[in-house]
Amino acid sequence: VIIDLQAELGPDYLPDGICSRTDGSLWVATTRGGALIRVKDGSVEEQIDLDGFVIACCLSEDQTDLYATVAQSLDPGVEVIDAVYKKRTRARVLKLGRKSH
Repeated sequence: VIIDLQAELGPDYLPDGICSRTDGSLWVATTRGGALIRVKDGSVEEQIDLDGFVIACCLSEDQTDLYATVAQSLDPGVEVIDAVYKKRTRARVLKLGRKSH
């Protein structure tokens, strides 16, 4: 185990998609946590909060751009996981800045 995000950040921080960086750190998409978390050597190094259910992430080849797939419920008050079964979600791919992610 590299890190237990639920123990570190709370029960909603369920890891889903990950991508690795050349510095040895990992970006982790955290579904219900609604965030991308960068971890290295068993510690949280950075957190980017997003509006929605973060499913997957990847980096550009030069690692300056971080991309994330984020889903949202179309029905207020209905969690994304429940809205999926009703086909009441929208998903989008976000490009997060031009910095050394």
